Amino acid sequence: MSGALVANVVILLLSLYRHCDTSQAAGNGPNPIAQHLRIGVMDARGTRPASAGPGLPEGRDRDLDGLLSKVARGDEAAFASLYDQLAGPVYGLIRRVVRDPAQSEEVAQEVLLEVWRTATRFDPAKGSAATWVMTIAHRRAVDRVRSATAAAEREKRTSVLLTPGDDVAEAVEASLERERVRRCLDGLTEL
Repeated sequence: MSGALVANVVILLLSLYRHCDTSQAAGNGPNPIAQHLRIGVMDARGTRPASAGPGLPEGRDRDLDGLLSKVARGDEAAFASLYDQLAGPVYGLIRRVVRDPAQSEEVAQEVLLEVWRTATRFDPAKGSAATWVMTIAHRRAVDRVRSATAAAEREKRTSVLLTPGDDVAEAVEASLERERVRRCLDGLTEL
């Protein structure tokens, strides 16, 4: 899935989520994301894997905390800014765990959508916004790897169990073998 497609899907999902969430609950008309608010494209070529290091500069980390607080109140512009700042690092971390680019983009999309939906759960007293988002990303990536591994194991076990055996041919072969042994025993002389 290309980066542009991922961004468009996130925009569409956010639009649908907001439309269903606000218009149905309040009884108002549609409330789509404003046309001038476009989330930037997540370009995998411009990202690098997450690396161990000192983290974000202190000021930028506080900015993200503020943005996430605004996202919790439904501020789409704040989410667009948060997305622009964290989409690359989120994708980089997930790519490092999952290794498949298409799967990584899909998981990154799921993570950013989860951030939008669950921003109210963020507690700045427990850690920074970047740490919270990256923790969600890492957990989702590990879940995806475990899910793929479990599916491969299930497939492997199923294929072993479903290996077709010709029961009739095996029964006939066993019967013929018993008959040959009886003939050989009958042909032996007594001592």
